[in-house]
Amino acid sequence: MEYFDSVTRAYVSKIPLQESLTPRVQFQPFQFQCKQFMALWIKCNLKISNLFFLKQENVSYLLRSLENERGSMERTSNVLSRLSKKSSESNDVQLAWSSTESHPEWFQLSGHPDCFAVAGPGTIWKKCSDSTERDVYEALSKEPTLKNVIPRHLRTVEHDGQTFIELQDLLDGFEDPQVMDIKLGVRTFLESEVQNTTARQDLYKKMVAIDPDAPTEEEKQLQAVTKLRYMQFRENQSSTCSQGFRIEAIKLSGEPPRSNLQRVKSIEDVQNTLKLFLQEKEKARSQLVTILRNIRNKLEQTQYFKTHEVVGSSILIIHDNSKVGAWLIDFGKTRPVPDGLSVNHRTPWTPGNHEEGLLIGLDNLINIIENLKLKEVAVQVYD
Repeated sequence: MEYFDSVTRAYVSKIPLQESLTPRVQFQPFQFQCKQFMALWIKCNLKISNLFFLKQENVSYLLRSLENERGSMERTSNVLSRLSKKSSESNDVQLAWSSTESHPEWFQLSGHPDCFAVAGPGTIWKKCSDSTERDVYEALSKEPTLKNVIPRHLRTVEHDGQTFIELQDLLDGFEDPQVMDIKLGVRTFLESEVQNTTARQDLYKKMVAIDPDAPTEEEKQLQAVTKLRYMQFRENQSSTCSQGFRIEAIKLSGEPPRSNLQRVKSIEDVQNTLKLFLQEKEKARSQLVTILRNIRNKLEQTQYFKTHEVVGSSILIIHDNSKVGAWLIDFGKTRPVPDGLSVNHRTPWTPGNHEEGLLIGLDNLINIIENLKLKEVAVQVYD
C-alpha cells in the first residue's frame, strides 16, 4: 500500500487544498489525472480514511466527485448500449440542448432518431453506420484552415461493435437559439445511387403520390421511372435544383423544430423563411454573411475539397440575442473523386464529373441573405 500512497499523493497534490472550498474552486474528475487515481483506488480497495493528508472538506468533495464520475461512466455505457441496438443511420443533424448539464432535453431538426447522445459538457456522440464520416472528420481536423468551419472532432469511440464519433455540440453556449439546417448542393444523392437504369414501379408510385402530373406519357405507359429520374424529380420539389440549397429544417425560439418545409421552393419562399429566422436582427444578418463568406473562402483554399465530392452536407446556422454561428456539417456522403479528376463545386453536374454544386448553393445563400430586407413583413410559408 505504500506504493499506492505515493501515487495518490502525487495525483492529489495537484488538487488545490484550502482551508475552505469556495464555489469558485471546483474539482473536475477528468482533470489532475484523477481517472487513473480512481482506477487505482478501486483496484486496491483503499478506504478514503487512508488519505489522511486531506482535510475533511476536501475528502467529502473528492468522494462526491468520484461518485459523479462513476455515474457518468455508467450513463455513458447505457447510452452507447442503447445506441448500439439501433440500426438506423443519419446524415442529418440532431442537436442536444439542455438548460442544465445533468438534465438534457433533445430536439431533432431532421434525419433518423437515436443516432445522437450527450457525451459531456459541450460534446455529443454521433453514431456512424460505416467509417466514411469518421474518416472525413479525422482528415478535416488536420486542416488548420478549417478551424471553426466544421464541428471540432474529439475522438472515435468503439462500443459493442458500433462506431461513434465525439463532436463539438454546436448549441453549447447559446441561449434559447434559433437554428436552421440548410442542405447544400444541386445534387444531394451519390452517383452510385442512380447507376441502375432499370425503371421501377415503386418509384413511379411515389412520384404520382406527390404529383400525379409529373410523369411523362412514356412513364405513364410504363408505370415506372428510373432512380435518377425519381431523385431529380424529388429535388425539383424544393429549391435544391434552382438555388443549389434547400432549407431542411428550422427551430425558432420557444417553438418546436419543424422539418415540413417542402413548400419552401421559390426565391420568395426562401426569403420569407430567412426573414422569420433572423427576426429583424440586422446585426445578426451582417455577421452571418461574414461567417458564410469566411466558410466559402476556406473551402475554396482547402485541397481536400478539390479532390472530394461533398454530397448531402449542410450549413447549420445558430443565433441568439448575443451571437451568431454557422458550420458545415454532415459528411456521410463525402467521397474522393477518381484519380486525375478534380472538382470545383460550381460546374453543372453531368454523370461522371462528380460535381455536386455545393458552392453554387453557398454563393446563392450568401447573396440572398446579403440582400434581405428584414424590415419587410415576412410570410410563413410552412405549416
